[in-house]
Amino acid sequence: MDVCVDDEYMEQIGEYLKKEAYELDEMIWSYIRIVRQVCEDGISEGETSKALEEFLEQARSLVGVDNSGGVDTTGDQLKRYCTNYVSRIDDADKDLYG
Repeated sequence: MDVCVDDEYMEQIGEYLKKEAYELDEMIWSYIRIVRQVCEDGISEGETSKALEEFLEQARSLVGVDNSGGVDTTGDQLKRYCTNYVSRIDDADKDLYG
């Protein structure tokens, strides 16, 4: 049984993963803005405020510092992996099929 995955297919998968990661990143940033607004305007003191601040820090860690190094970066990496998949498999198998 031959399994064939071509470059075009992997490029499409990589682009899809990158797009989904970007959208997830945007959703997290939207959530961060909402929670920040709640902390500033609604619940500014007490245990609930402290819990929201901690939760906000955890959400920020998902997107990295200054919107870099987070979910969107992971999407870029996944796209690169998919783009290079076929050539890496070809390189790894050249001794078998060369």
